[in-house]
Amino acid sequence: MQGHNVALTSGGPPASDPRAQDVLRGIPGVDAVDFLPPVPDGLKPWSRDVVDSVTELVDSFDVVALQGFWRPIFRRIAKACTRTNTPYIPTPRGALDPWSLSKKPLKKKLAMMVAFRDVLKRSLFVHALTDFERASVDLLKSGAKCEVIPNGVFPQESVEGDMGPEFIASHPALHGKPFVLFIGRLHHKKGLLELVDAMEVLQRRACPTHLVIAGPDEGMQSRLEQRVWQHRLQETVHFVGPLYGRDKAAALQSAACFCLPSHQEGFSMAVLDALATSTPVIITEACHFPDVPAAGAGIQCSPTPEQLAEAIASIVQRPDDAAAMGAAGRALVLRSYAWPDIADQYAACIRVALDGGPCSMPTTDCSSPGFTVK
Repeated sequence: MQGHNVALTSGGPPASDPRAQDVLRGIPGVDAVDFLPPVPDGLKPWSRDVVDSVTELVDSFDVVALQGFWRPIFRRIAKACTRTNTPYIPTPRGALDPWSLSKKPLKKKLAMMVAFRDVLKRSLFVHALTDFERASVDLLKSGAKCEVIPNGVFPQESVEGDMGPEFIASHPALHGKPFVLFIGRLHHKKGLLELVDAMEVLQRRACPTHLVIAGPDEGMQSRLEQRVWQHRLQETVHFVGPLYGRDKAAALQSAACFCLPSHQEGFSMAVLDALATSTPVIITEACHFPDVPAAGAGIQCSPTPEQLAEAIASIVQRPDDAAAMGAAGRALVLRSYAWPDIADQYAACIRVALDGGPCSMPTTDCSSPGFTVK
């Protein structure tokens, strides 16, 4: 928190999954964060009770950080901030890039014209996670300032000894087998069908490799399982459900590589977690993570089965090169994506924006008095 008071709320009960609660308990400094009751995000969002409660909430903070974009809760809080003259910072998290805007385009275009462009314009600044996201925001011509500040990780969370054997012990079918790891939502934008097809390509090329798919189902698992049966990959593709905390770190440590063949990403925390664990990564251009190939921390390729298979084989069959990629990824995280440094950049941008200036060159000077952020 870098000396500032921080509170979190959401549109539903936060961290209701016990495993997520375990993850929260393991985050350095989380005891200093206040977890507030959820903000109403259901029916009658503009009822007097809801408006009054949201207005009272935001009026008690110096700055409000909004995550996401299109949900009713987003505009509701932004309007409350305007009424109370409370600066707010939207973080779209990929919701405004061309791929996302192409889904239900007429509805989103109308919403942008009627209300959401003004929400952007009135913000303190728009928090973009990548240069690509900033360019996407600029294309909307809202007049909003936009600052690029990436997500980060706590590097110490991923190096608690060799946890890899714990994951293998829980999944004995992987013992002695190299495997590719996917972590994320089972959603059509993630390129998982292409990844399963890539495993079939590897099988035909006599490159024995397993695939572990970890994450909550968002409508794709049945299609993926059907594709697995079509390719006769039941013995080599494993669905293990969501992984959190130590279980996630153990899976990353034991994987030959991490693969995210997405068609669209805002900023993938799973990629960052893999880099922090010294795991080589395979990504697509749509992941918007050019630091990976630039640092030699992994391979960027097109989300086609053939190119994915080629990238996987090059890592699995060249362990020395894979180890060098993993080391480069870990160094990249320590250099550019550690949470304390990211938090300093965010705080500095807020402070400069409150003074009326742009924050194109974030500093790490946080010696001035703190502020309260929700």
